[in-house]
Amino acid sequence: MSETCNSLHEVPPMQRVHSLSALVILGALSLLSLVGCSPGQDYSTASPTPARQGFLDTLTPGPRNTIATLDTQARQFLDQGQYALAAQHVQQALRIREDAWGEKHPNVALGFDQLADVYSAQGKHAEAETSLQNALAIREHALGAEHPAVATSLERYATFLRQLKRDAEAQPLLTRAQVIRARGAQTLPPPG
Repeated sequence: MSETCNSLHEVPPMQRVHSLSALVILGALSLLSLVGCSPGQDYSTASPTPARQGFLDTLTPGPRNTIATLDTQARQFLDQGQYALAAQHVQQALRIREDAWGEKHPNVALGFDQLADVYSAQGKHAEAETSLQNALAIREHALGAEHPAVATSLERYATFLRQLKRDAEAQPLLTRAQVIRARGAQTLPPPG
C-alpha cells in the first residue's frame, strides 16, 4: 500500500497528540519535506528538494547513495515494525553524516531526529530523549538559538515529552518555539 503525501500533510503541525505514533508521523513529515513530497504525490516517487539535493551533492556518489539507501530502508523497517533493523540503518547513516560533515552539522541533527523516532517506536524513551536533545543542541550551535529549525526541534521535543505526560517540561519548550516563530514572522517582508 502506498501512502500519499496528501494524507500526511493534512496533520495539523501543533495538534495535541496522545500516542507515540505521532512522533513517527512528525518524522515522516520531516523526511517528506526533505525529499520534496507534495500533497497527493506518492512519496516513493518524490524527487529531492533543492536543500536535500544540495546536501546529497556535497557527498561523493558512494556515501550519497549509501545515506539515501539507508534512510529509505530504515523507513521501510520502521513501517514494518522491525525496529532493531531500522535503528541499525539510522545509526549507520548517522555515522556517515558525522564523518562527512562533523558532529555539529545540521545534517547530523536530522539523523538524531530519525533515531529518536525509532527509539520512540521501540519504547526506549531515555534514548529517544537523548537523541532529541542532541538534535536540538546541534541546531542551536550550528544555526543559532533563534533559527526556525530550532523551533521545530523544540516542538518535536515538547511533543515527545507530552506523550510521556511530562507537560510541565514540555510547556517551556513550546513557549520558546512560539517566541522564535513570532520573531521570525515579524522579520518577514509583507506579502505582495
